[in-house]
Amino acid sequence: MKCLKCGQRHHVSICASDIGDGIRPLHGIPTVNGSPSPQGPPQESNGSTALYVNTSTPILLQTAKAVIYRPGQPTEKFLARLILDSGSQRSYVTTKVKDVLKLPSERKQTISVRTFGSTEENTKSVDVVNLCISAENGDDLQLSPFVVPLICGPLQGQSIAQASLTHAHLRGLKLADYCTGDDDVMVDILIGSDQYWHLVSGRVERGKNGPTAMETKLGWVLSGPLHGAMQNEQQRTNLVTTHVLKTAVNPVNITNESLDGNMKQFWDLESLGIRLRSVYEEFEEKITFENNRYEEHLPWKVPHPPLPDNYDLSVKRLNNLLKRLNQDSEVLKEYDSVIKEQLKKGIVEVVERPGEGEVGKTHYLPHHAVIRRDKTTTKLRVVYDASARSDGPALNDCLYTGPPLAENIFDILLRFRASRVALTGDVEKAFLMVGITKEDRDVHVLRFLWVDDIEKRCPEIVVLRFTRGVWSMF
Repeated sequence: MKCLKCGQRHHVSICASDIGDGIRPLHGIPTVNGSPSPQGPPQESNGSTALYVNTSTPILLQTAKAVIYRPGQPTEKFLARLILDSGSQRSYVTTKVKDVLKLPSERKQTISVRTFGSTEENTKSVDVVNLCISAENGDDLQLSPFVVPLICGPLQGQSIAQASLTHAHLRGLKLADYCTGDDDVMVDILIGSDQYWHLVSGRVERGKNGPTAMETKLGWVLSGPLHGAMQNEQQRTNLVTTHVLKTAVNPVNITNESLDGNMKQFWDLESLGIRLRSVYEEFEEKITFENNRYEEHLPWKVPHPPLPDNYDLSVKRLNNLLKRLNQDSEVLKEYDSVIKEQLKKGIVEVVERPGEGEVGKTHYLPHHAVIRRDKTTTKLRVVYDASARSDGPALNDCLYTGPPLAENIFDILLRFRASRVALTGDVEKAFLMVGITKEDRDVHVLRFLWVDDIEKRCPEIVVLRFTRGVWSMF
């Protein structure tokens, strides 16, 4: 077997020669009955060639070393290694750099992370810090990256120093990093597309073969395969674990005149009953009977967007509610008695540690009063607003509404004619008799705020949560 790179008698996968960067196309080799001929050396082709890169070829990434410092304190500096990644939407910095420079957290940011090759979504809250990168021309760059424990695994085979010596188009360039390739290197900062072009000038140096050089404010960075070099250890490929934000693409507005719009509307109508039926059946299958009471799960949509922590909105709504209720002391007392009655009956309970809540699953229900003096039974009702939005979706956006279960008036009238006597009945607070499983109670989305004592001049806020089926109130 002859090597397609150098023509010697060995397999191409173990060829260390730098002669010939590509595999000759099939039409450049003599054929017999449409198959490559075993006789004669390969002939030169006038067509283009396909680049061959085996698993032992080192792949250089755009890394750079730079001096970073805390804004306003340029004397305390840290030498960090950066990686430029235009495929990431945001920039990131490791917890190590944050601790070394003692960078204060400017704010908390909830991000939704999806790892490569996985559809699982991981929602977490991270710190956002400010730091500065020293540039050669004095035009320092300030960025606000997300803080993560690890950006990527150690980079392997980054023989940047060797590349600058063996390739003519790289000689004389002031490189931003001088790795030898012998040791694995760790990355401290990832520069995403939000800051990528603030560092990159746009100048590119490319040769006939070898990696491509791109000029930045920190020097020239290299990227691409390094031909003729071999990994020192066993064959291995860089596996970089990047933290990439989920990209949400808004659907295109489809008009009814277009074929796509008509088909979308048709299938939505055709599958409407099927989708509701399947959700309803799943809802029925999860019903359990615990402690002399039926318990049910919340009908979550799968998948659903992470819920924002709307505590500030709920506090504002609570203050406005108390101002209105204080105008009529009788209504305020009646409102307070409704909540106290729910506490007494176990419909709601006090949250012992309100500060403990999982990110993306801690949500509060604003509430208000609906007063109907013309009613003979319930003149005041506490209505919970699950449609309230605060920088994100509402709880109603994350739960299925289910199929309509109300009886048709025609069926009711027919049943009245079926027998001599008609009986009617009503169950007091029927939906509040159905409990919510402890699993869904611990999700912290059924919380609401009230005060400890309405008679106080400055009452304290108390966090409560439902233990019963409140979806009838939304």
